[in-house]
Amino acid sequence: MSGLFSYVHSLLYRFFIALNLKVMKKMQGDNMITILRSKWTTIIALLAMLIGLYIVAPNLSSLVQQKGQITVPDRATSQQAKQLQQQFDEQLGRDRKGSMILVFHDEKGLDKKQHQAISQAEKLLLANKKEWHISALHTSRDENYRQQLVAKNGQTEMMLLQSTWQPNDKKELKIQLKQLQEATNNLALKPMFTAEWMVNDAINDNAQQGLKKTEMFTILFIIIVLLIIFRSIVTAIIPLVIIGIAYFMSSQIIAILAYYFNFPLSSYTQLFLVVVLFGIGTDYCILLLSRFKEELAHGHTLEVTVRTTFKTAGKTILFSAITVMVGFAAIGASSFKLYQSAVAVSVGVAVLLFIIWMLLPAVLLILGQKIFYPVKKVQSPAPSRFWHFLGRFSTTKPLRTLLLLATFIIPALLLYNDQVSYNSLNEMQQKSEPIKTFDIISQSFNAGEVLPTTIYIKNDDVMTTADYYTLIEKIAVTLQKDKGIEEVRSLTRPMGLPIQALYIHKQAALLNEGLQSGQKGLTTIQNGLATANDTIKNTQPSMTEATSGIEKLLIGTEELQNGVGTLSNSLEGIQTAMHEGKSSTEQMTVALEKIYAGAIKLQNAHQQLLAGYKEGATALQTVTSNYEQMTDSVIILSTQMQYMSPTAFRLLEMKHPTLRGDKKYIELKEAFLAARQQMPTVVENVEQLNTGLLQLQKAIGQANSNYSAALKKQELITDGLQQLMIATKNQMAGLQKLSTGQQQILQQLPKLSGGLSAINEGQTTVLVGFEVLNRQMTNLSQGLQSSVTGLTKVSGGMADARTYLSDLAKADKEAFNIPPHVLDSKEFKGILAQYMSVDGKIMRMDIILKAHPYSLEAMDDIRSLTNLLQQATKNTKLENAQIEIGGVTSQNVELAKLSKEDVMKTAIIMMIGIFLVLALVFKEYIMPLYLVLSLVLTYFLSMTINGWLYTSVFGFEGLSWLSPFFSFVILLALGIDYSIFLMMRYRENRLLQQEAAMHAAMTQIGSVILCAIFILAGTFAALIPSGMMSLIQIATIVITGLIIYAVLILPLCIPAMNQLSMRKKL
Repeated sequence: MSGLFSYVHSLLYRFFIALNLKVMKKMQGDNMITILRSKWTTIIALLAMLIGLYIVAPNLSSLVQQKGQITVPDRATSQQAKQLQQQFDEQLGRDRKGSMILVFHDEKGLDKKQHQAISQAEKLLLANKKEWHISALHTSRDENYRQQLVAKNGQTEMMLLQSTWQPNDKKELKIQLKQLQEATNNLALKPMFTAEWMVNDAINDNAQQGLKKTEMFTILFIIIVLLIIFRSIVTAIIPLVIIGIAYFMSSQIIAILAYYFNFPLSSYTQLFLVVVLFGIGTDYCILLLSRFKEELAHGHTLEVTVRTTFKTAGKTILFSAITVMVGFAAIGASSFKLYQSAVAVSVGVAVLLFIIWMLLPAVLLILGQKIFYPVKKVQSPAPSRFWHFLGRFSTTKPLRTLLLLATFIIPALLLYNDQVSYNSLNEMQQKSEPIKTFDIISQSFNAGEVLPTTIYIKNDDVMTTADYYTLIEKIAVTLQKDKGIEEVRSLTRPMGLPIQALYIHKQAALLNEGLQSGQKGLTTIQNGLATANDTIKNTQPSMTEATSGIEKLLIGTEELQNGVGTLSNSLEGIQTAMHEGKSSTEQMTVALEKIYAGAIKLQNAHQQLLAGYKEGATALQTVTSNYEQMTDSVIILSTQMQYMSPTAFRLLEMKHPTLRGDKKYIELKEAFLAARQQMPTVVENVEQLNTGLLQLQKAIGQANSNYSAALKKQELITDGLQQLMIATKNQMAGLQKLSTGQQQILQQLPKLSGGLSAINEGQTTVLVGFEVLNRQMTNLSQGLQSSVTGLTKVSGGMADARTYLSDLAKADKEAFNIPPHVLDSKEFKGILAQYMSVDGKIMRMDIILKAHPYSLEAMDDIRSLTNLLQQATKNTKLENAQIEIGGVTSQNVELAKLSKEDVMKTAIIMMIGIFLVLALVFKEYIMPLYLVLSLVLTYFLSMTINGWLYTSVFGFEGLSWLSPFFSFVILLALGIDYSIFLMMRYRENRLLQQEAAMHAAMTQIGSVILCAIFILAGTFAALIPSGMMSLIQIATIVITGLIIYAVLILPLCIPAMNQLSMRKKL
């Protein structure tokens, strides 16, 4: 291993030595002279390159908006979930549409007038759906959405608008948004608009605005600093021109690479390019100009001065630039596109180095000492008193210096906290309307409702079977037990709550209640049937007697009819006798009394018979009513027994395998299923019997009505006979009056004879009906007896079933079963389309988290959710299925994982790369090691200070998740420059003793390094006006780190470590 390392080191060392010799040769020999003498050709060539790049290259800002979105790699579970979602929607024939949320809000609560404005907005949108490209609009008027769209506090109401445009149609969506805003601007309550694409656009727009602010602030800051340092307007402008050209050229090259070769971009690319190029570019120019000024003070010729400047300071810049390029190029090893986008800085530094090397020598030769105009006398830079003081202590007392630093550094490191936040909504300091609107939604509703987590499960088998439905519910039950989950919405619980009627123990309890009710009904019916049977049996003798009496009445009626005929003849004789004066009143009276007695006897018989008819009708009505109740109970019982299907018994046996060998269970199961199968037939027979009873009841009622009418007519005849008899007795006084009454009786007797004929016919009909009724009553009595016996057996079986179902309801609380009639229902098919793909191989579940989706707590809930899913599907049919979790929280979990992996990987590669470069430059290993470690120490100190500042003082959940990575890269890649500045100047003083050489180097270059660090810190301070929180935090971390490095580490730790390492060598 050591041999391989030595071989690689040898190759790299030879490469850099060859490069160094080649560069030195060009700077010292004829080639350098040629470059210096062809200064105008160089300037013209650069100008041509700039024009060509301007014509060829696309617009970098536009490319950033198109390709600069923060996305995780395709292998991440959140990205895989998006792909499954796309397959899910494609099978349903649904295209993914751009959407918007309209929010109506008032902190005091929405009043009546504002609700009217909301209704007006709804009508307006619906009326212009086609014109405004609205494909769907969901409002609170839809009961299915009301709970999700109306806040419980009464302050907020939402509308969900779906556009006909696709999410990538940004231009069309923005036009649509403008139309909607203009249309609703005059309402009493104007809606606010938000959407995912609006938030992303707001962040990108804010980044572009921040870029402009950063550029302006950076240029202004550099001009002021350079004016203070060199006191020359020319010296201030030259670095800006060189850096500006480098920035423009590098931007164009990066745009070409991104457009044609998919070079990684992000909204941070241009910002980092500006601050890094202007920061280190200014530092490099200051170093070169300071050395040029120093060499001019020595009285050399202009050409020699330029060559000496680039031989010394140029060499330092070359190695510094290489370390910066290696540091930022190491980011290319990360797997996260956002991190990879910082590789663009390496391209920018390479272009910067090229421009400085090609353009600055020509400018120095052209302007010479005039570059420092209006300063006439050129002097060497003033020595640094501050570093002179610190250097004297650290070089003479290195061990004490390190111990003193340790007393401050170690306690600070113990307070280090690596907690970061992934809340991108806090990214903007001044929040735009889309983000403000989302904040309102989060406060009024559960934020998890707005940004739910979605689980997609893809299986090779079709999942539209009872077994899979049971498994889906089992998974939902397992997930719901997690304390961080508010609701689980799935195929088996679409509204987030378990459907109790689909659990076997609830079905068993419900069936038990039904059986109990049915058993009570059967007992009632049984008693009623028994009573009806007894009544019918008791009625049968009466029916027989009634039939016999009707036969006698028929005979009596015929006799009475004959008697009436005889009476009529007698009356005619009396009438004749009266006319003749021969009749006897006494004989007529006797005859009338006999006739009246017979009529009274006949009337009484009819009344008894009618009472018997009515009693039979009442009994029949009771029987019919009992049978109607029995029919309803049997139908309910049959319906409830359908819930307990063979599938339910199979699931029960799977849950309790011992039941398969239980004989009593098997007998009960077979008896129950047989009874379940026969129940439809029983229901049909009972309904037919009930129909026959109703028809019989109707016939008897009609007969009773006819008989009552006939009896009334007979009562009229009896009353007439009575009046006749009374009249006869009273007619002794005058035969003339009697003759008149006699004439009236003779007139009524034909009517009486006709009424008796009608009675005779009715009695004959009733007799036939009674004979039929008597036979039906006998059959009914036999049927009722059989029914009573059967119901006794059914009631006993139901009692056994109830006992078993009671035990079942108590024993198994999680067994699940969807009855066939539910599966075939229209409602279930609608739910199926929402949560199951058409081919039945992709299933989705929606998870509503209790915590805010962007919070760290929610991320912990997703990690717990992942473990629960693995547990719930282990040893099941879904064990090998593809399970992916989508949503913003899942994506943040992926970001955290990728970020941690990339930080570690990139940090190691970066430190090794910089270490190797330093080892090749300084031709040793100890110095590069403590130079790199000193910057790592600086990073952790700065992170500790800023972590405390943003969490304890400013109240953030943590530093932005982007801050640690970029802060580490920037501090290590740029901070190493100042170590190189110092150590290269130290090596120039190698003729002096070790302590003196280091002390002299610190005194000579201290001012330049402090000035360079101040300029770099100032350029990063230009990120603060950008308004993006992650950039502000990166700026403060880098600035803090640079201050620590300039004040403590570089002037104290590095010299002390250098002294100790050199003493060890000696």
